[in-house]
Amino acid sequence: MQHNDPTSRALSLVEIDRLFAVIPEEGPYRRFIEAMLYTGCRLGEIAGLVCSDIDLQDRTIRVSRTASPGFSGELVVGPTKGRRVRTVPLPEPLIPSVVRAMRGGGPHDILFPGPRGGTINSKNLSRALRWSQVRESVKTFPPGEPKLHWHDLRHTAATMMFRAGLSAPDVQAIMGHSNLTVTQIYARGGADSARRGAAALTNLYENRMGQPGPDIRRPDSASSE
Repeated sequence: MQHNDPTSRALSLVEIDRLFAVIPEEGPYRRFIEAMLYTGCRLGEIAGLVCSDIDLQDRTIRVSRTASPGFSGELVVGPTKGRRVRTVPLPEPLIPSVVRAMRGGGPHDILFPGPRGGTINSKNLSRALRWSQVRESVKTFPPGEPKLHWHDLRHTAATMMFRAGLSAPDVQAIMGHSNLTVTQIYARGGADSARRGAAALTNLYENRMGQPGPDIRRPDSASSE
């Protein structure tokens, strides 16, 4: 799903808390959603992870495949959208869930399987969490805009990476964007400039309060008096 301003689709820190409040505190679906939120990977990329993709020592995740249902419902495993293997960070909040997910699993076992060991996809994830009923308690949008979508967790991750101070090339590499122009949409440079401008203009006008305004008379009229 494309949007002119994907940062408007991103969750704020308060909305992230709301998200976690409407999903179970433990279990496979919670771990799956945490992985999407904290890594910025696409849903199919999270579904395609296996235990050997995790490097706990370096705190990184190797993303090389995607798993999704085919036209007949069969599992289709293929390359990532950009057909590139990339490495994404494994942040501290996600480590406990990853360690629990890896427990007892072999190197080629699915890292984040469903409750019965199968692959999680958008349909069974939404059905299990009653997503259509609870998502508006997390975030709402103006009339005419799509409601909160799982892909918006990817928008959230990219936005948070810039807020954390990562450079645009770093965010591009982590997110797997095809070019830097796509990545820079999340930088919110215009919003940051507007905030700096608001502060500067406020300071200017506050300093002028109570003082006479500038003399804007024409020089020739001023000299004739």
